[in-house]
Amino acid sequence: MSRHVLPLLFTLLLAACATGPVAQEPVPPWSVVGVGNARCQDYSASLGQPAGQRLREWVLGYAAGLDAPAPYMGLGANPGAHPVAADELGAQGWLAQHCAANPERPLHLAVRQWLSEPRPAVAKPVTGLGGQPCSDYNAHGDGTPERALYEQWMLGFITGLNARAPYTSAVLSGADLNADDLWRPYDPKPLQRLTDYCREQPQATFQAAVERLAAREYWELQIRERRENRRRPFWIFPGSD
Repeated sequence: MSRHVLPLLFTLLLAACATGPVAQEPVPPWSVVGVGNARCQDYSASLGQPAGQRLREWVLGYAAGLDAPAPYMGLGANPGAHPVAADELGAQGWLAQHCAANPERPLHLAVRQWLSEPRPAVAKPVTGLGGQPCSDYNAHGDGTPERALYEQWMLGFITGLNARAPYTSAVLSGADLNADDLWRPYDPKPLQRLTDYCREQPQATFQAAVERLAAREYWELQIRERRENRRRPFWIFPGSD
């Protein structure tokens, strides 16, 4: 190899090391389920379209999950509440404007930033389908557009709980629900529990039904983890694996 080539290769290597990898958004330590994994540009493009309704319900469910008391996790109501006004979700709202300027950003990160920004008081917050009675949820069959809206509200709510839950990043994860995006079929087990509760308690709100589901799943998660910990060899200490 020529003596002139080696210095050139060395210079190129230094330049590559100095450039380094392109900065990326940090991956959140909690599990994001539902359409919150969509890109910001999907939200902007869907305003006024049926897909926009699914995204809107996910956002409202996420806001509710960040605020709701969760005594089964030792959490009270969030002191920094995130009530949402209807006009904030429109084309002129903060989220739409931010997404237009940051089209590749994951929607859940944009929503998280939006809800943490100082915002004026909301006289009449919108809560989405979480405030509807359980009977309305059960009135719509599996696979209908209406049922899909309820399910996205639920997945947004669960993502909000996942972000707050102590000791775990996933009260319910995508693996539990098999619902990382709009096109994967849902695991029927947790959703069947939801349907059964709503059949027994038709006047309960849909949010109350989702909270009950989350409480049961969280309780079962703790039991599974305790069982796994009992199976660990005595020479493996917490944090060593």
